[in-house]
Amino acid sequence: MKYLAAGLVAALLSATPAVGTTVYWSGSNGGNWSVSSNWLGGVAPVANDSLVFADYPSTCCAPSIVINNDFPANTAFDSLSFVAGPTNFSATGNAVNLGAGGVHQGAATKFFGSIPLVLTASQTWTTQSPGHVDLYSPASLDLGANNLTISGSGTHSFQNTITGTGGITLNGSLAITFSGTMSYTGATVVGGSATLQLATPNAIATPIVINSGAFLYDVAGSAAVMNAPLTINAGGTFQVVINPATSNVTVNVAPITLSGNLAVGNYVVAPVGTVYTIIGNQTGNAVAGAFAGLPEGATFTSGANTFRISYLGGSGHDVTLTVVAPRADLNADGKSDVVWRNPATGDDAAWLMNGTSILSAAPLPTVSDLSWTIGGSGDFDANVKSDLIWVNGSTGDVVIWLMDGTTVPWAVYVTTLTSTSWHIGGVADFNFDGKADVIWRNGATGEVVVWLMDGTAIGNAAYLPTIADLNWGIVGVGDFNGDAMADVFWRNSATGENVVWLMNGTSMTSATFIDSVSDLNYRVVGVGDLDADRKADLVWWNQSTGDVAVWLMDGATIGSRAVVTTVSDLNWHPEAVGDFDGDGKADIFWRNVATGDTVVWLMNGSSIKQASFVTTLANTNWAVAAPR
Repeated sequence: MKYLAAGLVAALLSATPAVGTTVYWSGSNGGNWSVSSNWLGGVAPVANDSLVFADYPSTCCAPSIVINNDFPANTAFDSLSFVAGPTNFSATGNAVNLGAGGVHQGAATKFFGSIPLVLTASQTWTTQSPGHVDLYSPASLDLGANNLTISGSGTHSFQNTITGTGGITLNGSLAITFSGTMSYTGATVVGGSATLQLATPNAIATPIVINSGAFLYDVAGSAAVMNAPLTINAGGTFQVVINPATSNVTVNVAPITLSGNLAVGNYVVAPVGTVYTIIGNQTGNAVAGAFAGLPEGATFTSGANTFRISYLGGSGHDVTLTVVAPRADLNADGKSDVVWRNPATGDDAAWLMNGTSILSAAPLPTVSDLSWTIGGSGDFDANVKSDLIWVNGSTGDVVIWLMDGTTVPWAVYVTTLTSTSWHIGGVADFNFDGKADVIWRNGATGEVVVWLMDGTAIGNAAYLPTIADLNWGIVGVGDFNGDAMADVFWRNSATGENVVWLMNGTSMTSATFIDSVSDLNYRVVGVGDLDADRKADLVWWNQSTGDVAVWLMDGATIGSRAVVTTVSDLNWHPEAVGDFDGDGKADIFWRNVATGDTVVWLMNGSSIKQASFVTTLANTNWAVAAPR
């Protein structure tokens, strides 16, 4: 065994590290590093040596070994290698000053370290799956002013405190979870296809940069807080999990720069209107950029929900995901589709839309009894696919088709109305449970009823105030005040007066007169969120002049109004309002009743972003049944 005088040890610690020899562990006499008989050849290591805990000789290592650094604290070693096959090394003891050789972990070996490590040089650590490197508290990793690169494969865990002014670079295909204290101030740069997982409850001091091919994932429920900038570069990915806790990062220091991808794993069925904050922005500055393909207001589907992204959420600059349900989205792709009915033949059909293009067109079952009409569409069973509600005008029977794209797996009888004077005023979610409900109006008595639906069953049927003046009609339902519960828009066909009922489930919280439109040629042709502010707006059409106007609503107040344009050929009728391109903003579907031509206006608030011809449906008996 080699012995070092105290003065020599001090000199070695203060001098520029030199590279010594490589020594191999045999483990013949316990776990202490200073014992000569624990090393091949019976010679213990000295400062600056490289220590190899290897599978040579093959008898060196039991399946699980505790190894203890009993050398004086901060003895310098150039490298530590753990390559002993399927062996678990639990390292304890005094701090090691680690030279440029770094740490190396072999394929099946597991290194559990509770030894404080002090880097004396910039270095690269290598790892290999299925083994792993786990660093435990209370031991620390002091980077000093050095940069640590970790490269390789496998899944690893750093549960200790990391300090210093240096930074960490992750490469290869490895994944490392940081759950300790990340108080080092150099940048953490993630490249290759590596994954940085944040699970720390403590404030993060290191700027984080995710480069192309790499991933950042905040473990759901850990709510990481960064006192440093966050950058997701092009090709990098920010991963979010909703299960039901949400992955989220709060950033307190600007900038937040986004140009990479967002990947959302959703494992819940959340009610429409639920808001998830995935990046809490406390910097006081707007987010720079946006996730690839997801501009402000864009929608996408994950799991059982369709989400709308906003970079203006929460306090004004948070990145949020809001659960939405586009009207008449039959295939859960976040885009409204078009349902047709031929009232002459009873034929039915659906167009699955992709913006201004028909993704696919397919017939639906023919309903030859022409007393049946489609009363509206909505997601009754909370599977994010819109369903169709039918009413028989002769018998009062009510049936719901539960849809799966262009197929009808289930057609379910609901009930028979007590009077055929009842008509559907609208289909929407009135009680924020993620399931479509139905509001009815009795055309003979003026009575109003809301059915709160539970799938195809009526969970609760509640009467609202009766409107005895039958000139008043429900011309639209939608969430006008952004509380995730549908409200009701009334219009008086004799006077042009308009009223908004703000609703809370089956309760009317307020009834407010808003501006009258005395020209009775104007009619509301659709309700939808035109400007992606999570509040429903109104589309008006003058059937005498062809003027098209929109009201951008803010509760029971008109936030702004504008005439979009005039379509002087009155054969063109706006038949439906829905989000056909999935950008979170409602669009307008037009039909020429003389030629059968169809056109979609993709909207951006009160402006037409794009107007495109779709196709011609020459049989003009066909009529749009949904969305409405």
